[in-house]
Amino acid sequence: MDIRIQCVVVDTADCERLARFWSEALGWRITYQSPDEWVIEPPEGSAEVDVAPDILFVKVPDRKTTKITPKTAKKAVAKLLI
Repeated sequence: MDIRIQCVVVDTADCERLARFWSEALGWRITYQSPDEWVIEPPEGSAEVDVAPDILFVKVPDRKTTKITPKTAKKAVAKLLI
C-alpha cells in the first residue's frame, strides 16, 4: 500500500501573508483562501503535482516566540533554491 502525504500544515497568525510569500518563493499557485485557511499547490502541469504535498496555512491565535526578519527569510529562500 502506498502512502502519500496530502498536505503540510503551518500554524500562523497571518495566513495570507505566509501563503503569498511561499507561493512567490516556490512559484506555486494559491488554490484556496478563506479568513482562516490558505492553500498553495505546485503549478498546474508541473512534475510536482500529485507528488509534493500541498501547504496549508491555518490561522491560530498563538503568537510565535522567535522572530524571523526579512533578511533571515531571504537567506532561507536562497537555501531552498540551491
